[in-house]
Amino acid sequence: MLQLTNPKFKLIDGDTTIPDIFSGGIYPACKGLSSDQIKKVVKAVLDKGFDNIDITKPIQYAAGVGPKRAKLFNNLGVSNIDDLLNYFPRDWILPTDITDIGKLIIGRYAVVVGEITEVEYIHYGRMPRMDIVICDGDECKAIWFNGGWLRSQLKVGGMVMLAGKVEQGR
Repeated sequence: MLQLTNPKFKLIDGDTTIPDIFSGGIYPACKGLSSDQIKKVVKAVLDKGFDNIDITKPIQYAAGVGPKRAKLFNNLGVSNIDDLLNYFPRDWILPTDITDIGKLIIGRYAVVVGEITEVEYIHYGRMPRMDIVICDGDECKAIWFNGGWLRSQLKVGGMVMLAGKVEQGR
């Protein structure tokens, strides 16, 4: 059975439509500069509003970026705010790109929607694991390591949208 390990998820309530917004992409990062740090700088720049942004200004002067972090951005080819605003994620998964479970391809990122048919909470040692099986006609497994916090959210019969990298299950 194919599986998604530690996927992002959203619960879909009853008759509501599939959520419009599903978490953003994964920015290509470099050593010392994580995807989340890049997102924070982009958010800080956008929060100022476009009337107050000089996009030709060196990246070093953006909120949360100093000379040290500016060097890391330069390694990514981002030298000014305009470069930052045009620096797109490597993997951007949109909820409109929903794949049927039967058409999943190992090694690719995918978004799937299905009904939860099995829920298993496995507690061994300090690392509890949450496993679910979803079905849209075909079945797919999702596994969250350290997923004890999901016990109250994922129930048999619920509809869920998952996004993650497809792997061959064991």
